[in-house]
Amino acid sequence: MDSGRIRQNTLRKLRKRILHVPDHLPILSESESAVLRGCDEVVDRTLCLYATCAIAFGFDPASAWAWILQEQLVDQLEPDEESFVRHGTGHRESIQWVVEAINALCWASGFVDHLDPFEAPPEDLVNRLPDLKVQANSKRFRSRASLRRSYEVAAELDLYYCLHWCIADGKVNGRQPPREIDPSRIIMRRHALEWLVCRERWSDVSMDT
Repeated sequence: MDSGRIRQNTLRKLRKRILHVPDHLPILSESESAVLRGCDEVVDRTLCLYATCAIAFGFDPASAWAWILQEQLVDQLEPDEESFVRHGTGHRESIQWVVEAINALCWASGFVDHLDPFEAPPEDLVNRLPDLKVQANSKRFRSRASLRRSYEVAAELDLYYCLHWCIADGKVNGRQPPREIDPSRIIMRRHALEWLVCRERWSDVSMDT
């Protein structure tokens, strides 16, 4: 599916919600929206976010760190993630929103069927990931991961990019986003999708609108 058709589909979805974006809003080319991450890399990132987010929701930090060591994920952690896991440095409520990025990466690797921007993650999302409570290893999770095709990721990324633009435009012009749009959900999911198609570290992903 070419980028022009992807944008047309995005605009059709936005019109159903009475949302509009300007014609000059950039469209990613096919080369710019190609998935550049391997399956193992996506799984590693998902699991690092998962362990970090679990602590933000009350999971024991020492147990999370032990699991990270067990799964040999230390080198895959971002510095701020390691600081939060080991020392509790960070804003807990903000880190809880990472569940939205986890949801997006689980969608990209085939564990979630849909990524509706107007719906919360599946209630059983945590059950689709290794059980931290029993220090379950990630072998089965890794073996089941299967990345979606680039055009699927490109279509979702375009939708979330346009929704993020709507949020940013409303903020600049003093308009509240529609009630069904949760800004944190949109931004965190877009972050995950942008990471899939770039080479930057997780913390360096560009989120320009």
